[in-house]
Amino acid sequence: IIKNMEVTRTSPVYKYIHVMNTHNPMVVMPDCQFAGGAMATSRPTLLAQSFCTTVTVIAIFDVMKSLGIYDNAMIIIHADHGGWVNLKNRKEQMAGSNSKIHPWTKSLATPLVLIKPPKAKGELKVSPALVSLADLPDTISDIMEWDVSFEHQSILDIDSEAPRQRSFYFYEWQKDAWTA
Repeated sequence: IIKNMEVTRTSPVYKYIHVMNTHNPMVVMPDCQFAGGAMATSRPTLLAQSFCTTVTVIAIFDVMKSLGIYDNAMIIIHADHGGWVNLKNRKEQMAGSNSKIHPWTKSLATPLVLIKPPKAKGELKVSPALVSLADLPDTISDIMEWDVSFEHQSILDIDSEAPRQRSFYFYEWQKDAWTA
């Protein structure tokens, strides 16, 4: 994408880019070089791999800027889950039918969500609001002024002080999951 990006169409374009390298196995050193094999999952290895992914995404944005398409683009970056390390400074309770929930499961239940509306300017805003990936369709409808409801909330309108219940479904990965 970085080497071959070009602007050849006048109509809007939708691009879905699946960035997979923040998943296990952790194989990247802090300098973004291959570690030679899988390393144990820990806060430092997860942060190194996430940092290196971020460097690549920023390089894509730099090309978009050089081609004049970044400012007009709506960009949504979201994860399907968080990492496999214990969260720091989070007090939300996790209720569940299994009393043996791993401490790092809270992290899996907190995926990253970043939104850049078209023509956005100014400082990055960070919200502590409890949002759900199911809110993304309503968020896009809100940004694009489509006046269509998908029965959730626009992330841009969620009150960070309001209590909110979200569902997260977790299962233990089984070694034969791809063939079972």
